[in-house]
Amino acid sequence: MAAPVDTSSTKAPASPSDIGGYDKLNEYRVYGDIIRLNQDWSFGTLKVGGDIEGSRTFRHNCFIDDTLGFTPDNKFFPPKYPFTTNCKLLEESSWFQWQAFADFNWRVTDNFTISPGFKYVDFRRNVHATDENVGGGTKNQGLLASNTYTSPLYFLTANYRIQPDWSVYGQYATSFVVPSLSALYVTGANLQSLKPQYTTNYQAGTVYTHGAITADADVYLIDATNLQVSCTVPNPPGPPEAAFCNAGKARYDGVEGEAAYAFDVGLTLFANGSINNATQLANAANPAAGIAANPQQELANAPAFTVAAGATFHHGPWQGTFTYKQSGPSVVYGNGVAFHLPGYNTMDLSGAYDFGHFKVQLQIFNLLDQRAITSFVPGASSLSLYQSGDNTGIYTFQAGQQIELTLIGKF
Repeated sequence: MAAPVDTSSTKAPASPSDIGGYDKLNEYRVYGDIIRLNQDWSFGTLKVGGDIEGSRTFRHNCFIDDTLGFTPDNKFFPPKYPFTTNCKLLEESSWFQWQAFADFNWRVTDNFTISPGFKYVDFRRNVHATDENVGGGTKNQGLLASNTYTSPLYFLTANYRIQPDWSVYGQYATSFVVPSLSALYVTGANLQSLKPQYTTNYQAGTVYTHGAITADADVYLIDATNLQVSCTVPNPPGPPEAAFCNAGKARYDGVEGEAAYAFDVGLTLFANGSINNATQLANAANPAAGIAANPQQELANAPAFTVAAGATFHHGPWQGTFTYKQSGPSVVYGNGVAFHLPGYNTMDLSGAYDFGHFKVQLQIFNLLDQRAITSFVPGASSLSLYQSGDNTGIYTFQAGQQIELTLIGKF
């Protein structure tokens, strides 16, 4: 089973001061297949199977000069860069994975079900780049690397139906997160040793559905090892470089819930929310790997709570949505200083009318034109600058109110 090829090519000015421009070409190919076999008995169902999937991507980003017949515009040259080229990126990357899985749905009684399962994952990624400069600075270089990550994964679910419309459940599962391709965009570090982040997940909850009402709530606990964080690694004889490192352990826990009510006229009201704790456990320093010591502390960029509420409407040719979302406060760190961000909220509204062969849709994002801070990257080079308020950090704000009118054609 193969997915269609998606290709795109754009040409635009590199910056307001450039006479030339750049050609950026991305080509993606994804392919894969899944096979599953089931066997039913009176007391349960066994499922076994496998998954094979792969992807191949080509990324080219090269500067050209439109005024000279689209000739190469060699913006990268010695002594700042190792060699002369007009290309910021000439890369081919690919990944291939196979998985084998089995699970058994054991019907202990009519109301009680236990489902254990197992999966084995083998993931391999390759990158073959003639030229890499995505990290900026003096990183123009060739890059030829490969990573393979394998792991057994386990899960167990128990579900008990108290009433026909009310049940409780408990879950246990393990998982791992493969390091991103950008982890290879670094010199001066042995990236073959960068390990996946592993998690052990526990969750217990309840689900209720009766007529027009649906609701659920749960508590969760997630323990993570090989926590992946951004770091600065030594790169002699040059300056240190930004990279990704494994920095000890973390714990995530919280409670979450949601509810919805559906009216006969096509209107559904919904609300959900969560209270979350994300903690990085104490970690010893490892200067050779670029890891600084830290006490037990709140993880950066993790909101303390989330809230959402709204309505959806679909009746005949009319469609509409109204949503309110709020992300709670979080913290970021810089040179031993914790910066507390207050969180932000947004309100969106949309409406549409379907004429059959085409549809008109009006969307208003950030209806109240909120411009709160959504992220912050500390930029001061010393603690005294932070304390004096002379900080060169980078702030990111919510985009202002946006109105979009869309015409959708159907063929």
